[in-house]
Amino acid sequence: MDNYYISLFDLETRKLSKRVPLKDVIYNQSDIEFVFSSDEIGEETLPYDDFLFYRQDYQVILECDEKGDK
Repeated sequence: MDNYYISLFDLETRKLSKRVPLKDVIYNQSDIEFVFSSDEIGEETLPYDDFLFYRQDYQVILECDEKGDK
């Protein structure tokens, strides 16, 4: 079975968040925080609810990890 992930690209700062399993987005939205790492400031987080409010400031990236058990 394939695993799908979502990450965000901040259009202003040009930073990419760490990826989050798509299952978490579906089942655990209130627990999700997108994490953006930077050498200058450490880690910044963006709660899912804030992302929904500011969604025009981000590009959503979907990734698939293909598993070999077909």
